[in-house]
Amino acid sequence: VTDNMFEHLLEPVGVLAECRRVLKPGGALVFATPHKYSYISVAAFITPLRVHYWARRIQEGKRSGRLLEACDTYYRLNTPKDIEQSANVAGLNVRELDFYVGAPCYTLRMPPPAHLLFVVLHKLIEKSEWLRRMAGISLVGLLESKPVQRNSTEAAEDRQ
Repeated sequence: VTDNMFEHLLEPVGVLAECRRVLKPGGALVFATPHKYSYISVAAFITPLRVHYWARRIQEGKRSGRLLEACDTYYRLNTPKDIEQSANVAGLNVRELDFYVGAPCYTLRMPPPAHLLFVVLHKLIEKSEWLRRMAGISLVGLLESKPVQRNSTEAAEDRQ
């Protein structure tokens, strides 16, 4: 299971291939990742990392002694097309892929009128299948191992 990790992968095909290698036969990788074209991902992509630390500090409030994390993001595995292509190269099939919107948690500490605008934006995205596919907040899915391709000689040996 991965949760908000795909966006940080510099070499996504290599990571997926390693996941494929360690999966049991019939095993699956369940993931949730931000959609590359959601307004949150676009804002994160165009802002420097120091702004992410500042935003995390605001989001977490004034909790002292807590380590705030912010990591580089690459968004190389954050669209349906990228997921399908990379999974295929790594020997995985996309069994399920859904587009999730949810509540706008990033704007909770904004003044109520501003937060309300984001609530309305999320409702609009949720209502439109096209908007969810093009710019939904998160992609949630399941990748499963492809059956290993074997040549006829190997199959004959197994039958003996």
